[in-house]
Amino acid sequence: MKSLFALFGLMVLSVAAEPPKGEPTNAKEAAAKKAAQEKAVDERYAAWVAKLSPQEQAWEKVLQGQLGSFYLPLHKRDKIAGKSNAWDFVQDDPKLPRVLLIGDSVSRGYAQPTRKALAGKANVHRAPANCGPTASGLKNLDAWLGEGKWDVIHFNFGIHDRATPAADYVKRLEEIVGRLEKTGAKLIWTSTTPIPDNPAQKQTAASIVEKNALAAEVMKKHGIPTDDLFAAIGDVPVEWEDEFNRWYDREHLEERVAIPGFLEARRYVAHDGRPKYLSLYSTETFEVLDSPAYRTALANQTDWSRANIARFKNMIRAVARITISRGQGRGAALGIIRPLARQIQPPSHGQAA
Repeated sequence: MKSLFALFGLMVLSVAAEPPKGEPTNAKEAAAKKAAQEKAVDERYAAWVAKLSPQEQAWEKVLQGQLGSFYLPLHKRDKIAGKSNAWDFVQDDPKLPRVLLIGDSVSRGYAQPTRKALAGKANVHRAPANCGPTASGLKNLDAWLGEGKWDVIHFNFGIHDRATPAADYVKRLEEIVGRLEKTGAKLIWTSTTPIPDNPAQKQTAASIVEKNALAAEVMKKHGIPTDDLFAAIGDVPVEWEDEFNRWYDREHLEERVAIPGFLEARRYVAHDGRPKYLSLYSTETFEVLDSPAYRTALANQTDWSRANIARFKNMIRAVARITISRGQGRGAALGIIRPLARQIQPPSHGQAA
């Protein structure tokens, strides 16, 4: 039986339908309904805040002034639903060091996992905002630092500075670093994570590479270590992407399908998210991936192959079996569900790709 990731054909149908009963039928009714819903949320949130301790109420007041029109409503809904989020009030254990995370929505995503990982080891706080660009940092840094003493400050500015002129970015970052150094905390810079090219949003992947390089020089000057999230998330460094694609199309594909037992190879590029590239190989059996021919190919890679494979970041390898196949041809779009509980790894003999 052929081995390959299972593929699913997806079809989206557009149909006209009458609006469900109770739904607004015009813009005025929709606006009135939205206003009523927001009022109800505000009232429930105010009632929730009223029951908090003075310290917790003070924290909520800071959030109300910092989260803005997008994140504050989300926070309110979380709180009245009894949900935890990145901006939870943190009751410090005085015996533990205090850690502050400053950054954009990416840091919002890792705030809670970081708290969990450091439970009993550190009091992990999140700046009371989606911190945005360096200009916002200079304006709001005092509010984010508050009045307490920090032992560690983990910070980033970059994705919202992608259009900021290089000289302005460096100048603002220098000012921010200077102010953070005055806290006496151990500073840790985190590099900005990759973004895809998106002409509609006027963003380029190269802009993040540029900002990370500029920030690296600033941090080197101040002796500040870097938590390199760009390297941890990016699957192929942006500056080597053209080279990677030439190698893959002109050498790697041909080499793989020439191995006995390999039936076909396909490659997909993500519109968004990571990893950016997905390669699918169809083989006659699982054993092909441990065959003498496959081992020989791995042991005798060209210099071009070794150079490109060495640049891979965050690579995932998995083997699966086709259980259902319907229709004809090959889909231009691909949807994948990848369970995280278990991955079956193919036999490893040297470097493989």
